[in-house]
Order: sequence, then structure tokens, then C-alpha cells
Amino acid sequence: MFRESNWFGSAVMRHPDGSINFDAYRSAARHERQAAIASSLESAARATNGLLLSLGAVLTGRLAKHPPHHAK
Repeated sequence: MFRESNWFGSAVMRHPDGSINFDAYRSAARHERQAAIASSLESAARATNGLLLSLGAVLTGRLAKHPPHHAK
């Protein structure tokens, strides 16, 4: 497999016989898709973890740094 550059600067992945290597493009797309899914899951896990930690702090009363002010 080799890469052929065109006038626009992009590379085309080709087999030694000159035909376009579509399997290389499929493999690259699969890799990008899996990376995007993993990134989304990690982001969702971080957000959920933060939400649960905040909710736990509220429920246990540890979130407030100052005692509540009561009107006299």
C-alpha cells in the first residue's frame, strides 16, 4: 500500500497495483468511530459521577460551607 498525493494536498491510500485501498479507509473509519464512542462514554461517566457526588453531598449536608441563616 502506498499513498498518492493529489494537487489538493490530500493523500489517497492505494494498493501496489494502483487501485484504491478501501479496506484501509474502512479500518480508519472503524477506529475513529470506536474512539468517538469511547470518548462519549467517558464524558457521560464523568458527568454522571459529578452529579452523583453533588447529590450525595446535598443529601448529607456537606455541600453547605456556612450554616443556613435564620431570620429572627
